[in-house]
Amino acid sequence: MPDRLERDDADVKVLKERILKAAEPFMGQIAILTSMKGVSVFIAIAIISDIIEANRFRDAKHFTPHLRSAPHAAN
Repeated sequence: MPDRLERDDADVKVLKERILKAAEPFMGQIAILTSMKGVSVFIAIAIISDIIEANRFRDAKHFTPHLRSAPHAAN
């Protein structure tokens, strides 16, 4: 069983390296997102992969509801 866990750990490490390499073109945007408390590099990458292009939002007020974790007014 330990061999399997070691292989899984190695696979996770390789996957993380591939994700970080693919995210290199977005490091500027990642730096902005990770400046917010609680946003890790991988969370920032997930946000970027979800929104594709931040420029499609007029401002932060229009962006935050997209995150689904920001408070918003009830209907």
